Amino acid sequence: MRERILPVYERLSTVIIENLDWRECIDRYDRVNTVMYFDPPYPQNGCNYAHNMRSWEEHHLLAERLSRTKCKWILSSYDIPEIHKLFADYFIVSVQSASGMRTRKDDSSRVLNKEVLITNYVPTVQVGYGSIELDSTQMALGFSEQGVKEHRLVYYR
Repeated sequence: MRERILPVYERLSTVIIENLDWRECIDRYDRVNTVMYFDPPYPQNGCNYAHNMRSWEEHHLLAERLSRTKCKWILSSYDIPEIHKLFADYFIVSVQSASGMRTRKDDSSRVLNKEVLITNYVPTVQVGYGSIELDSTQMALGFSEQGVKEHRLVYYR
């Protein structure tokens, strides 16, 4: 067990996880050598989060603030035209995955999540657990781990 946990412990030893308002988090940690991951409540998600960004105005404020950061950042959101338009100046990678939720109570099929990862830097081509083959708009990420199927990620620029 120790040999499984030790690499995770070592990797996370310099990671800071915060539960702050996004403005405070950016103001506190925005530095050239920092990478921030933002997972704000998705627009039009219908959930009642305590700090939900219910209006598009709030998402526009976040986009505007991110345009002035020094750090590298990654943001996740729904794969919808409004998000593509809001972050059109950045790298947008579409990702799809099956969620743990069933589509119907009496069915084994899963809900398909269509999301995007948006970065203010060119996503790295080399990954430690597979390879990425680029063409003009797509990259195929082939995993070597048994039981994991190939995923398709689509670049928008």
